[in-house]
Amino acid sequence: MTTVPARERGLYHGWKVVIALFLAGMMVYGCGLYSFTLFITPLTAEFGWSRAATSGLVSAFWLAAPLTLAGDPIIRRFGGFRMIAAGVVIASLTLIAIGTCKSLIMLYALRLVMGVGKVLMACGVSILAAQWFSRSYGMAIATCYAGWHFGGLTMVPLTQMLIDHVGWRTTAMILGGAISAVTLPLLWLWTRVPSPAERGEIPEIGGRLPLSVDTPRAGAAPALGTVMAQPIVWWSMGVTMLGAVAYGAIITNEAALVDELAALRGLGHGLGAGAVSLTAVTALIGALVFGWAADRFPPLLLSTVDLLLMIAGAMGFVLVARGGGPLVIDLSAIAFGLAVGGFEPVVVPHMKKCLPQQWFGHAYGTWYLGYLGVLFAAPIALGWLHDVTGSYLTALECALVPVLLAFVPAVLAARVKALV
Repeated sequence: MTTVPARERGLYHGWKVVIALFLAGMMVYGCGLYSFTLFITPLTAEFGWSRAATSGLVSAFWLAAPLTLAGDPIIRRFGGFRMIAAGVVIASLTLIAIGTCKSLIMLYALRLVMGVGKVLMACGVSILAAQWFSRSYGMAIATCYAGWHFGGLTMVPLTQMLIDHVGWRTTAMILGGAISAVTLPLLWLWTRVPSPAERGEIPEIGGRLPLSVDTPRAGAAPALGTVMAQPIVWWSMGVTMLGAVAYGAIITNEAALVDELAALRGLGHGLGAGAVSLTAVTALIGALVFGWAADRFPPLLLSTVDLLLMIAGAMGFVLVARGGGPLVIDLSAIAFGLAVGGFEPVVVPHMKKCLPQQWFGHAYGTWYLGYLGVLFAAPIALGWLHDVTGSYLTALECALVPVLLAFVPAVLAARVKALV
């Protein structure tokens, strides 16, 4: 009988990989999404563009969604380090270039290219973490996702300060340079080894592999129809695509929404950045809590809690649009942030548990394609409704409807044993 070797002293290398991935997400997502939402107000003021156009600049980040289908083949061919590092460099260079732009079309093009960088980073993070963790994958991937929201917590106040002092253009260039400077050193140091097998280690144990143990080999990815036929995949697609309408619409417009209402009521400057920062810190907490819970509780229960938090946050912002004050803004940002943080950790770990290892990358890419498609369309729709009606109230009320409909696949999933 083969005995499992004792753990080597020191931190398991997989957690070093997670630290590097945490930093990658912190910079690419923190600067590329959270910080970029603060550019909406100065862009509107400088160019006189509509709110739909400027909101579209934020959501154009997701136009690279079809690339998610190639995530698994890319990482098989080039490895996680090259894939994630390429995404980081692309995001860095395009954000620097955005600081020089004066054309709406060019800004959209650069945001699309920046989205390519984000997709490469995000797909690489999820698949690479899956190669290092099995039993604790929920906590590991949640820690990686927490980095995205930690980026919002740390980069949003810095971004607002820079915009106030040096303008949005110089701010974009500074943030672009910071993405590569902060991220690449630890990626190079800790993620070049693609899996525990390459180090001769057992996942999550850290001991040396016995000579009699064969290292697993990646199998061929299944056909798309085979992937979509799995209950965990259609449940994931249904819940996240409907729930992501409010997620995408609000996260993109949160700063502009709060600043607009604050200006109308004379509540002062900077409340929008404060609300985004509060959303980011609670999203970080939500990611860690839901990631911990994903290793212990069924996905149907967790998705129900997450959707209820999303509804509470969206309804809170409706109350803000109807006249709610700073306390309502803060409570709405907290509920919304917890829901945002839990979105991926609720779904992705259970997808990994319910599918064969060689299927996970393909299934994740398929799910992420639909998810990003909604995140692209929802902010533009909300911005257009704002331009048509003159306020965010109708748009926020419309965003609530799909979240309520997300309970339909959740109820249908109650019949699937793996989800309850």
